[in-house]
Parts: sequence; structure tokens; C-alpha cells
Amino acid sequence: MMNEQVNAAEDTATPYRQSSVSATIWPWVTAAGQTGAAAGGARRRQALIQACVMTAIAAVMAFVVKHPAMAVVVCVLATVVLLSGLFVPPVFAAIERFGAWLGKAVGLALTWILLVPFFVLCFIPGRLILAVRGVDPMQRKLNKDTKTYWTSTPRRSTPDYYRKQY
Repeated sequence: MMNEQVNAAEDTATPYRQSSVSATIWPWVTAAGQTGAAAGGARRRQALIQACVMTAIAAVMAFVVKHPAMAVVVCVLATVVLLSGLFVPPVFAAIERFGAWLGKAVGLALTWILLVPFFVLCFIPGRLILAVRGVDPMQRKLNKDTKTYWTSTPRRSTPDYYRKQY
């Protein structure tokens, strides 16, 4: 009875449920509900990780790709992210919101600018070519002469077949 009350209280406090398996990898429910010092530590850690990744990207741009101007731009952005994450939380939050908006915009643009034309230029003509040639790779033609559409497969004599994943 007591456990049910505790679970009911947790359900009203946190509208999201997360399994223990996914919480081990990324505890996003507790991270989203953090307040005070815990939230500040999470923000600082996130800013530090982002700045380190951006610095590594800048190093690759400078030394591997040989593009020092872009490396300087990425280093400046890494510095802004790190300093705002450590000392100016509202600026860091604005940077995070902009990053989320930019990710969504790029995803939508890629979907509509690349994937739709690819579908129209590749799949529709491919299907028309197969239809003109009379090829039916999924065997969808209706054949009234057959009793069943069951496709028989050879019997597997040993369980070794089922142990292979490929």
C-alpha cells in the first residue's frame, strides 16, 4: 500500500516515465527535473563536454583538413559555449535553444530538399520500369489457379541454422 502511494506521488511529480535500462545510459528524466546546484553541475558538465568536442573538431580542421580560418571560428564558438555554460546560464540556455531549433530546421530541410526528390527520381521510375518489364519481385500478382499462396521453405535439420544471425 505504501509503495503504491509513493509511485502515485512520483507519477504526479514527473510526467515522464523512464525505464531503468535507459536511465543507466542517460537519465534524462532526473536531469530535466534538477534544480539548484545539481542543475548547475549538469550545465557545467554539458558545457565542458561540448567545448571539448568543438575544440577537437577545430584541431581536425586546422591540422587534417588544413582550414585554419574555420578552426579559429570553431574555437571561438567553443570558448563562448564554455564561458557561458560556466558563468552565464541564460546565454548558455539561449545557445542550447538555438542549437535545438537549428537541428530541427536542418532535419526538415534535408527531408524535403533531398529525400522527396530522391524518392521521385529513383523509386517511382524504378517501379515503372519493373511494371513495364512485367517483373514482380514481391510476387504480388493474383493467380486464380493456385490453391494457396504459401511459399514452402526447406526444412532445417539442425538448430545451427537458427544460431546464425547473418
